[in-house]
Amino acid sequence: MCSVVSIFPHPRSLIGLLHSYVDAAHAGGGIYQCAAMFLTKRFKDYTGKKFGRWTAVKLYDGPGPASWHCKCECGTLRVVNNHNLRNGLSSSCGCRRVEVAFAKALKHGESVGGSISVEFNIYRRILSRCFRKADSNYPRYGGRGITVCQRWIESVENFIEDMGRRPSPSHSIDRIDNNAGYSPENCRWATSKEQANNRRSSRIVTVEGVSKTLAQWADQSGVDADTIGARLKRGWNAKSAVWNTSRGRRFIKVNGVRMLLSEACANAGMPYSIVNSRLKIGWKIGMALTQPIKKFQK
Repeated sequence: MCSVVSIFPHPRSLIGLLHSYVDAAHAGGGIYQCAAMFLTKRFKDYTGKKFGRWTAVKLYDGPGPASWHCKCECGTLRVVNNHNLRNGLSSSCGCRRVEVAFAKALKHGESVGGSISVEFNIYRRILSRCFRKADSNYPRYGGRGITVCQRWIESVENFIEDMGRRPSPSHSIDRIDNNAGYSPENCRWATSKEQANNRRSSRIVTVEGVSKTLAQWADQSGVDADTIGARLKRGWNAKSAVWNTSRGRRFIKVNGVRMLLSEACANAGMPYSIVNSRLKIGWKIGMALTQPIKKFQK
């Protein structure tokens, strides 16, 4: 007897198999239609049906267990396991957890006289940027895999118990490892200056054997951290980049690269006043930066 299965492309899942038979039934009729009807007696079409906040959109025909493409009320699209849908093990994309956490906080002392505590505000923003796709900060947090530990999701009380109250208005939550999520082990209260040392863009610079971040060198030398970083990118040596204070805002071009005259002088090891004087009397920039001082003085 000819196998019905061998006539069709090999399916990657039971859902795909059912789709193959149902499609064949419409085209072939006869024995194929009978086979399709027999199989689909065990198949329930959940298209359009709601499961909590999920709405089943269409069957998933990829590999793995039977699943559905679902849309959450918040707009999130995801493939959800059929068993989890039917048994209430999955009812939303996670947005419900955020709302439940908010509601718990408002019922347990973090809302007094119509106002909410500073810690709850911070807690709410953490959950929002990690779980709500509508949050403008989601791409930099939840969108790149930053999440919140289950203990903190459960209640704001757990968050406050682990972190304590905010020490001062200048403190905010800082993740020690910027590629890891929010948890007691990875979070601390820190000032903006302390957090600047922990940015993903932080760079360790070594000057005469001493290593510090750009922010720390900037604090010590008085030169802006962005300026130090730009100087290093243009090839300045570390000591000059950290300690050289710009004198004036005159820009020149050296080998096609636009830079401050003070930076060019520092790179060439020439005094700013000498080079500036040479340029004023018509010297070419290359000669002004490279001609030894003694020859100029003769």
